[in-house]
Amino acid sequence: MHTSQKPSKRILLIDDDIKFSIGIVALLKREGYAVSSSRSGVEGLEMIKTQKPNLILCDMMMPPPDGLMLKKEINGDKELSAIPFLFISAKTSQKDIDSALAIGAAGYVLKPFVVSDLIDTINGILHPL
Repeated sequence: MHTSQKPSKRILLIDDDIKFSIGIVALLKREGYAVSSSRSGVEGLEMIKTQKPNLILCDMMMPPPDGLMLKKEINGDKELSAIPFLFISAKTSQKDIDSALAIGAAGYVLKPFVVSDLIDTINGILHPL
C-alpha cells in the first residue's frame, strides 16, 4: 500500500495491553495512518475529545470504564458519537458481540485476528467504496 494514495486518517487505539498496543500502533502506522494510543478508558475519552480521531479502536475488557461503558458515554455526545468505533476483543460470546453492535459499534474484531482482516475492516470503515 502506498500512503500517498489516501490522506492520512487519525486512529485512536484504547487498550490496556501495552505489548498489543505497541504492535497495533506500528502496524497501522505502516499502513499510512496517524495513530495514537491510550491505556485506559478515562485517558481515551480525553484523547477522543481533544484529537477527534476518524476511528476509535477499543478493547472491551479494561478497568472502568470498559469498552462498552466508554462507547455508551461517547454516544451521549452528538459530535463524538459520529466517530466510528471498532471493538477489538478476546470476548468471543455472541452476547458480547451483540451488545457492542447494539450500542452502535461499527464492528467487532476478535482477538487473536488475522492482521490483513483487521486492516481490511479498518480500511472498509475509513475508506468505503
